[in-house]
Amino acid sequence: MGIAPNRISDYVPPTLDRFSDADLAAKAGPGERTRRREAPSVAGLLRVLNDPTRLKLLLLLVGGERSVTQLCRDLSMPQPTVSHHLARLRLSHLVEPRKSGKHVYYAAGPTVAADADWLSVGTVRIRLLNDA
Repeated sequence: MGIAPNRISDYVPPTLDRFSDADLAAKAGPGERTRRREAPSVAGLLRVLNDPTRLKLLLLLVGGERSVTQLCRDLSMPQPTVSHHLARLRLSHLVEPRKSGKHVYYAAGPTVAADADWLSVGTVRIRLLNDA
């Protein structure tokens, strides 16, 4: 293994190199730089959609605008629970609210689309698996 390091933090396995972010950016091609910039936003998107209730809400709203009351009925959930999940989707810019009197209506954001097999959010496509 060679000379033992003085401190554990000095040890770098022989197959690994230490690169700064600037080194990595300089070595990366244009496509890789774009993927590195998108990675945090994709991770955030996946965290938001990791909850089954939020995913169901988003898929319902892709089909068209609905009131919170309609969404509560469709999901058989209480209004505070649905509103909590809608707030998370709204903060992630996945849904857009519209007020009409006392009622709030939600629709999927302009970057969100879905069909039978896929959910698309911007440039990210997520395959939807049906329970068999």
